[in-house]
Amino acid sequence: TQRNAPCPCGSGRKYKQCCLPLEQGMPATLNFNLLPLLLEHLPRARWCELAGSRVPVDMVLHAAMEMLDAGELKQAGDLLEPRFAADADFHGKREGLFNVLLDVYADLPRPRKKARLLDRALTVGDRALRSAAWQRKASMLADQGDHAGAWRSFTEAMRADPQSLSLSHVEVSLLLAEGRHAEARE
Repeated sequence: TQRNAPCPCGSGRKYKQCCLPLEQGMPATLNFNLLPLLLEHLPRARWCELAGSRVPVDMVLHAAMEMLDAGELKQAGDLLEPRFAADADFHGKREGLFNVLLDVYADLPRPRKKARLLDRALTVGDRALRSAAWQRKASMLADQGDHAGAWRSFTEAMRADPQSLSLSHVEVSLLLAEGRHAEARE
């Protein structure tokens, strides 16, 4: 990062006046996420402001997963929901955030919010996020015993993004859900 460029932490300050002094005193191999520390000191009502910042998606994902692991479901939802406020927010770079938010809604439970998020991804998402939503829908239908619906959703996921790396995992899961163990092993 250039010294006079905006700081990548999303503070809005110049890099040289924000994180550069911190990084100069640290070993080059040390890389950690300061977002959880920031969130501890930032009032929750202001977390939505971070959605428009330059905080990298992987740092947000890491912080949200830590919250999920700690059972802080509401906080994880508060962090992630603003990142899907606009139609333009539904893109493949946010697939991890999308999946964690779906997990939050499943665990809280918030079935209507989960259904709305899935439907919105299917409607306005780019091909990668549409595929992720179809894959999630396929898994949900398989869990409910609707194997035909699960396979239809899986087919839509393949159409949306045939290069998705997680398609093979979903396919094996669907085969196992139907008791088709030999095919799953293949």
